[in-house]
Amino acid sequence: MRARGRVQALERGFLPNSLFSPDDLVVAVGQDGLVANTLKYLDGQAVIAVDPDPSRFAGVLLPFAVEDLPAIVPEARAGTRPIRDLAMAEARLSDGQRLLAVNDLFLGPRRHTTAAYVLEYG
Repeated sequence: MRARGRVQALERGFLPNSLFSPDDLVVAVGQDGLVANTLKYLDGQAVIAVDPDPSRFAGVLLPFAVEDLPAIVPEARAGTRPIRDLAMAEARLSDGQRLLAVNDLFLGPRRHTTAAYVLEYG
């Protein structure tokens, strides 16, 4: 992979403090939660979401396998790879907090419970 450009390995815990360049290509290797969490800290950078173990993870945000990377990375860097845009949900709280989510956003009490809401749009 290093032959394809500068590579920086980053542990999940360092994501909130990391700076990404506009032209960075991000490869997230892990579960759906890692991909969703990574997307919160990006601003339009392309992400290749890789499932490291398809027998254990069945994430909807993980379309690629590790062995796909040698073909996908050059295409993504050249801009010839088809991309899929994902919409981020955003919730702003009255105390100023901003929450972002990709596939779900839970609004409810902190304790283990179920919450039901009626949401209206427009």
